[in-house]
Amino acid sequence: MDTTVRTLGIAAFLLIAPAQAQVIYKCVEKGKPVSFQTTPCPVTAKVADAKAFVPDRELTWQEKRQREAQWATRNAPQASTAANIPTPTVTPSSRSQCELTRAERERWERASGLSRSYDTVRAWNERVARACN
Repeated sequence: MDTTVRTLGIAAFLLIAPAQAQVIYKCVEKGKPVSFQTTPCPVTAKVADAKAFVPDRELTWQEKRQREAQWATRNAPQASTAANIPTPTVTPSSRSQCELTRAERERWERASGLSRSYDTVRAWNERVARACN
């Protein structure tokens, strides 16, 4: 029994050993920007901070695929919640054109998620600016 525990302890140590800690140095040198590096600071620089860290382990292909699937569905509209929220009907007399255009832009932003181009965002902002000025 004692040898089994000892063998398991040695095996655990050998599995952990490859994850070696590295040190990150924060170097401050007069007249130069602050730098963060894994090599020691030059003699002319002051070591402002040095921290040890253990790099994350490499993900398996299954974990990578799972993470990609989570990111792909992260901003997808939820059918159950979207069906339960009634869309208010807005008449032009109850809100100004500025407010209506802003509401349209917000609906577009929610629908498009993160798949927006800079040009489209700019076009929507210009449309709102014209309606509000």
